[in-house]
Amino acid sequence: MTTETDSRKVLHTQPMEIQKSGFSDDLTELVQDLSPTTQARTILLLQSLRKNEAVFGVDDQKRPVIQYKDERSRKLWWDASNANILTKPRTDDDVQVKMDACLEMIDYLKKHKAPSGIVLDPTYVSSKAGYYREGREFTRTKDVLGKGNSAGDIIVVKDKTTQTESAHKTMMISYFREEEIRAWVDLSETGIPPALYCFKLEGNRIHIFMEKIDNGITLRDIIDTHMGTIRAEDPNLARPFSLYVFHGLLSAVHTMHQRGWTHRDLHPGNVMLQESEGVIQTRIIDFGLAKPMDSEDGLRGFRSDIAEVVRKFTALYIDEEFDSETDFRKNWKDKVQQMANLYAMSKEDKVELFSLIDSALQVVSLSDVPRFQEELATKMNFDPQNLSKQVAKILFAKPEFPSDHPDSQDLETELQKIKLMMGTSKKTGHSTMDQADSGDFIIDDDDGYFTTEEINDNFLDSLRKQTGLGW
Repeated sequence: MTTETDSRKVLHTQPMEIQKSGFSDDLTELVQDLSPTTQARTILLLQSLRKNEAVFGVDDQKRPVIQYKDERSRKLWWDASNANILTKPRTDDDVQVKMDACLEMIDYLKKHKAPSGIVLDPTYVSSKAGYYREGREFTRTKDVLGKGNSAGDIIVVKDKTTQTESAHKTMMISYFREEEIRAWVDLSETGIPPALYCFKLEGNRIHIFMEKIDNGITLRDIIDTHMGTIRAEDPNLARPFSLYVFHGLLSAVHTMHQRGWTHRDLHPGNVMLQESEGVIQTRIIDFGLAKPMDSEDGLRGFRSDIAEVVRKFTALYIDEEFDSETDFRKNWKDKVQQMANLYAMSKEDKVELFSLIDSALQVVSLSDVPRFQEELATKMNFDPQNLSKQVAKILFAKPEFPSDHPDSQDLETELQKIKLMMGTSKKTGHSTMDQADSGDFIIDDDDGYFTTEEINDNFLDSLRKQTGLGW
């Protein structure tokens, strides 16, 4: 049994020397200078120390740290999103700490000539004088590719010089991990992730500009919506299509692992199928949780990635996604049997399905993957190219109009006629009854004013999209 003294030795905790003379008075004065919230937290900390639940120590750089008896080092909470922005210190000591940190950063920038970002593809990002700013070097479009959480929305922007479009996402610096960029760059030649055009630090946010994946659908959308359509079109497509995706995703993940990276977040929203000339390719996005294969969690990440690949296969094939990786590993036999019966699978298909899952779970290292890939390839008794074309017609179907429907040019002409009939006006920024009476109709909302011209443009833009134009 580990004693308290033994625990401290393991944690390399060293007692801090304190001059007791006048210490109580100094402590009282220090606490009074703190904010009410910090005072309350300080009291909790002191209570933990008094109860012998925590120990004060110093790290290798002689900085104070708090260590608990459960041998887990817990650092005081700090909001890293406050980095690289102006701050207002509350005390003289805080002024000194913040000033030292700021001057240290400036000195580092000077010594190392550290850039604020890197342009990796100047054919998409035209940086002028070392800057890339919204409204100057690029503008945002109306397209939103995805709703983010810590990363915010992913929008489409257009470079003013190259006239090319890219996907733009931002994230708080507190959520950023350098492994995301390192993995992204290492995998850039594989074609697995979207091409990375530029990343930069601006204020307390990281800005990333990347390839906009055209003709792409996430597995989340396919599982939730399109598999029903595929089964309705041809029930016999479900098995070969699921195997096709299984093989493609496994190959992509194996390449990623060979390059030395694990993804660790292969949920269906981070896997996309992209169509080009009838060929469907697997793409993987969002490497925010990526870790090197040779890291402490490398093996765990490898096994997690493989398990997630299998879960995508079962979700497509028999609509069984499992609640978690743990649920998959513990309950896959019962749940797969239940869904296989529900879909009235033949005995042969059941045996095949169970065999593939069982073999996949025996993949525990890189050297095991080729063997399983060979086994999977033997099950693909169909022409992948023909299958890809068949499914692409369903997943990426373009709107079809009857023969008497006007073509794009005729429809655009009609839209312009509608615009002229509705009338236009200039944005005034004010709303009065006189303007309304004069036909310059304005709607006022929380974000400002919308004139007739803006309403018309939004209406026409919506109409174009609904009729298949402007995509």
